[in-house]
Amino acid sequence: MEETWEFFLRVLITLAVEFAVAWLLCYREKRHIRTILAVNLVTQVLLNVLLTLWYFFDGPLNALIRLALAEIVVLVLESVIYVRRLPGEGEKKGKAVLYAVAANLASVYIGWHLID
Repeated sequence: MEETWEFFLRVLITLAVEFAVAWLLCYREKRHIRTILAVNLVTQVLLNVLLTLWYFFDGPLNALIRLALAEIVVLVLESVIYVRRLPGEGEKKGKAVLYAVAANLASVYIGWHLID
């Protein structure tokens, strides 16, 4: 039961950070919120399942290395999705990439410091 609570806590913290960054970059419309929520729920579930498996089968060090690589893959995938879904008419796509980078770096930074 403790693992389930920790998972939900990680997801909530990630969503709070990602929505804060989205708000700062003026991604405040319902379609923005829905996109960010859906993308992060999928990536968080996937990352947490993979991290658990990697930790169990390969140990903590290998799990951490694989997690770092998976975070890079997630960043690229989220950037592609956000470029297609976040910008409105006449908005620059680079802002969506900036959002993906800033939100993921902030999430990793805060998550790492909460664990430490």
